[in-house]
Amino acid sequence: MSVSRLTASPIAVFLFSLTAAACDLGVHGAAGGQQTSDAGISYVPDASFASSCSDCHGDETSPSPPMSTTGETSTTARTVGAHRAHLDPNPTWHQPVKCAECHNVPGTTTAPGHLDGDGVAEVLFSGRAVTAGASPQWNGTTCTNSYCHGATLTGGAHTDPSWTVVDGSQDACGSCHGNPPPAPHVQDANCGTCHPTIQPGTNHFLDPDSHINGVVDTAVGEQACDSCHGSGGISAPPTDLSGNTARSFAGVGAHRQHLGANAEFREMACSQCHVVPVAVNDPGHLDGDNKAELNFDSLNPLATYTSATQTCGNLYCHGNGWSRLGSIRFTEQASLGCNSCHASNRQDSWDMSGEHREHLNEGMNCSDCHSGVVNSAGSIINSSLHIDGERSVNMPSGGTWSPTQQRCSNLACHGSESW
Repeated sequence: MSVSRLTASPIAVFLFSLTAAACDLGVHGAAGGQQTSDAGISYVPDASFASSCSDCHGDETSPSPPMSTTGETSTTARTVGAHRAHLDPNPTWHQPVKCAECHNVPGTTTAPGHLDGDGVAEVLFSGRAVTAGASPQWNGTTCTNSYCHGATLTGGAHTDPSWTVVDGSQDACGSCHGNPPPAPHVQDANCGTCHPTIQPGTNHFLDPDSHINGVVDTAVGEQACDSCHGSGGISAPPTDLSGNTARSFAGVGAHRQHLGANAEFREMACSQCHVVPVAVNDPGHLDGDNKAELNFDSLNPLATYTSATQTCGNLYCHGNGWSRLGSIRFTEQASLGCNSCHASNRQDSWDMSGEHREHLNEGMNCSDCHSGVVNSAGSIINSSLHIDGERSVNMPSGGTWSPTQQRCSNLACHGSESW
């Protein structure tokens, strides 16, 4: 196990020096039952509060920065860096990462190393990071020799990534291992030919959980997924198991509209709605009922599917952005616009959170507060930030948003206001 230190500012030193009584905001109190955060961290909340780790770092969607304990929100700050890129609960290309793989997660407020007065978040690599004999190190700016970034593989261009570079340049195929890896690996960049959890001819993962999980899945000689469902090297119907190709059939429906990269919303994987088999004969795959069982992931933990009406319910992804009450008929063939899921004008904004309706009534555009996602014409400009489980707030005219306090500050339009 490797140990390093991440030093915070003097403000953080002060925060970490607070007594347990002053700083216990409900995360680690003795009363109450154990709970688990979205990032998979177990903690015991104090009965007096309904808060989480994010009272001091992170926000309402994750305990990982931003914000840091010093109030930093930029990924160029070391206390923020690639925390959120790692703790994405619904990654599209790797198995989710948990806090405990790089830190010692405290069981109580006063656990050794937590509020110890040194203003340092110790880095202790374990689990996946040390798989296959890797010996990761943290030097204050870079992680080196970690399994996760290809220390045990060959041909990678960025196996020692810089912590504060979060522009996508260090997580593309070829960063951790060659694309393809150098010989004697087969010199074919079509990974899906031999690795069954990748869509042949693409870099799209059918099951992100199968990537960077300590196992190399191969299925040389097995039938491709589209031998039974899908076509043209794509696993998703059409065609379905009965040979249907029309979207009016539930076996076809909107499969193709959901999967793969697109300009409107974050890329989806088969595993977000189904259990993806690694081998043809995996349990639950060829079980004789000719039905693809639905197993929704953490983006839609309450989702349901009613076969009689071919409808998905209790959805986040087709909801209004703050509740999980959306619904959609899977065989719906009409084109969906902004108003199909949430309001984009004042007439339809009655069900939006906070002051959305008031702002839209004043003639404001979505881009006035969400400029990193949408432009002034209402077109999505960064699909990876749309329907990703988080609220991306970026105000080009100035100002900051605190998700934990539900408050905008230092605004050009009206100073500071509670949402």
